[in-house]
Amino acid sequence: MAKLPCPDEEAVIVRIKLSDQGFVAWPEKERFHRIESSLLCLLEGGEVGEYGSHDFEGGDGLLFIYGLGADALGEFLTQAARGLDLEGHASLVKRYGGPGAREETVNL
Repeated sequence: MAKLPCPDEEAVIVRIKLSDQGFVAWPEKERFHRIESSLLCLLEGGEVGEYGSHDFEGGDGLLFIYGLGADALGEFLTQAARGLDLEGHASLVKRYGGPGAREETVNL
């Protein structure tokens, strides 16, 4: 297996819109955790990336995933998202380095 970069290097942050209320209630958190589990299963099968953590911000759920390159990881997660019915409800932020590095947002 290829060596993964440190978490402060390239990453993809998956932002999933869960609520318009400015906070995430328990039913939305359950939905988020089902999506998170599905993505983790997909990541376990390959060498493209490594799960870091999750967080909630306003009405959104965030997944932090680190990998061999933001572009490759973004493409992998874009394909995975199609099977999870996230279109129109999620975006990816590809970060090309540590915090403060150049970022590119891709709507799913």
